[in-house]
Amino acid sequence: MKNFNLIGRNTSKSLSPYIHNFVFNEMRINANYKAISMKDPSHFKTIIQNIRLGEIGGINITNPYKINVIEYLDKLDQPASIIGAVNCVSLKEGSIYGHNTDWSGFKQMFLSSKINFDDKNIKIIGYGGAALAVKYAFEIMGVKKIEFYNRKNIGFNLLGLLDALDDQSMVINATPYHFIENDLEILEKFKTTKLIWIDLLYTKLSTLKYKKLDKNRYFYGLDMLIYQALASIDIWFRKDISKSVDLNDLKLYLKEVIDA
Repeated sequence: MKNFNLIGRNTSKSLSPYIHNFVFNEMRINANYKAISMKDPSHFKTIIQNIRLGEIGGINITNPYKINVIEYLDKLDQPASIIGAVNCVSLKEGSIYGHNTDWSGFKQMFLSSKINFDDKNIKIIGYGGAALAVKYAFEIMGVKKIEFYNRKNIGFNLLGLLDALDDQSMVINATPYHFIENDLEILEKFKTTKLIWIDLLYTKLSTLKYKKLDKNRYFYGLDMLIYQALASIDIWFRKDISKSVDLNDLKLYLKEVIDA
C-alpha cells in the first residue's frame, strides 16, 4: 500500500483525507492518505527522506509551509517556480519535485462556476502561497491588474479594503479569516454593492447568513480543494485518474462528512 500525507500546522479538520481516500477506494487504488500536523518545518528533512526511500508516495502541503518546503526539494515544476509556493511533492526519476496544483484548482473552480471577471477589479486578500497561486491563475487567464490587501502592507493595506470595495470589485479571500462571516462591515458592503466574493475557505457560512447572500456573487473554496487534490493524484500516479472520478458522488460524500 502506498502512503500519502497532508502536512500542515493544524490539519485535524481537513477534508483532504476524505477526498483522497474516496478517490482511492472508488478507483481501487491500493493507497491511503492521512493528515499530519507539524509544528516545525525542519521536520520536512525526514519526510522528504522517507519519500526518497519509498516509504511515502507523496505529500500535499498546506498552511503555513507552502514556501518553507521549497528548500528541501530538488526541483520545481514551472508553475511552482513562478508562484514561489509548493502544495504537492512527488518523486520522479530519483528527484524530489515540488508542484503547485492550487493555481489549477482555483482556475478549474473559477471556470466551472462560470464566474464572469470581465471589467472586474481583482482584489486578493493575503500574500501567502494560496494568494500567489490565485495571482498566477488570473495571469494565465489574461488578467493584468491585480491588487493585494495584506496586514504586512504588501501592495495595499488591509485597512483600506473596505473603502475600495464597489460594484466592480472581485475579492478573493486567501486568508484563514472568514470576513463575510465575522466582519459586519464587509458583509454590509457585499449586500449593498454588486461585488463578487470568493472565499478559498471551504467551510460554509452560518446558515442564517448564507441564506441572505446572492449565490451568484458568493463562492467558497470546496471545489478548489477538490480540483487541486485530483491534480495531485494525477501527478503521483502519472495518470489522468481525475477524469474517471464522479464529482457529483464525491461532493455528495463530502456533504455527508461536513454535515455529520
